[in-house]
Amino acid sequence: MQNSETERRDDPHSGRPEETKQNASILFRTGLSMAICFVMATTMPSGLMLASLQSLLLFGAIIFCGMAMLAREKVRAPQVTRWDAAALHLFMSMFCAMLVDPQAVLEALEALPQASSAISK
Repeated sequence: MQNSETERRDDPHSGRPEETKQNASILFRTGLSMAICFVMATTMPSGLMLASLQSLLLFGAIIFCGMAMLAREKVRAPQVTRWDAAALHLFMSMFCAMLVDPQAVLEALEALPQASSAISK
């Protein structure tokens, strides 16, 4: 009969406390970053919301890549890293880009100068 320490060591799902803390921290930052991007995108007109969300998520991916390079994190680490956060941001950005309606974006952009000139008169 094995003791509980040996069983815990053999269990692939039991991480070390520092890895678990880092995973939670990175996942929290990723979720917070995506939520901020979403809130910022909702301030745009409806035709531009998805396109702006795509751009903000892409910018977030670039920021996470830069932070990962500065921290010199390994791309293939056993725990969640900033590279994983950047990949998730990039994936969501590409998914939003697939859903953008170019005609709606053009209509929203054409309506912006008319609205600003009407306000100034």
